[in-house]
Amino acid sequence: MFPLINSNYLQCELDPVETDNYYPSVAFDITLTLMTTFQRTKIEIKECWIENYKLNQFQKNLQHFIEKQNDLVKLSDMSSEPVLQFTRNDNKIFFEVKSDARIPLSIITLKTEIDNDELSAILERIKGWAKWW
Repeated sequence: MFPLINSNYLQCELDPVETDNYYPSVAFDITLTLMTTFQRTKIEIKECWIENYKLNQFQKNLQHFIEKQNDLVKLSDMSSEPVLQFTRNDNKIFFEVKSDARIPLSIITLKTEIDNDELSAILERIKGWAKWW
């Protein structure tokens, strides 16, 4: 289990559950938990397949995002649907997760603001993660 985000109110974990060497990719179970004083919202995305090169590119793009070289960085699944993304609007940074169950009217989106310190911590966690791809 890899904790991508671990703040007081938001947790995002990626759990690699399967790999494919023929088409180099990893399937993750992605779990998001948003906690407030009176509520807890949890989203689980099962077996989200992501190509290895997209994972490597996501790390590079996140570094560029932190350096303010771009205002959007996203990690897409193998069908090119964005799963995780960071956006910048003025000086605010937003983290967004989108899950599309591929049935009508079934898109779930969680979007929340994060600060620069958390964004830097996310990049450091990604850099420190033991990657096999």
